[in-house]
Amino acid sequence: MNYYEPRELEIRLSMHEEICAERYGKLYAVLEENRKELKELRQLASMGNGAWKAVVGLGIILTLIFTFLKLTFIHFKE
Repeated sequence: MNYYEPRELEIRLSMHEEICAERYGKLYAVLEENRKELKELRQLASMGNGAWKAVVGLGIILTLIFTFLKLTFIHFKE
């Protein structure tokens, strides 16, 4: 096991703290970037969900119109 003088140990500890602070700063920046991207993806998914509902609703309305017209014209032919 290595034994260090108090001053040398203080320098080594200070260097270690600087390296860790830099690493944690980078990790925090990456986490913030990931949070922003996740928020954007949630917004896109929400918009896609709304668009899908609009397409389905339009399809239902068109189906009802065509069914009504078909039943109306079949009724007049008989």
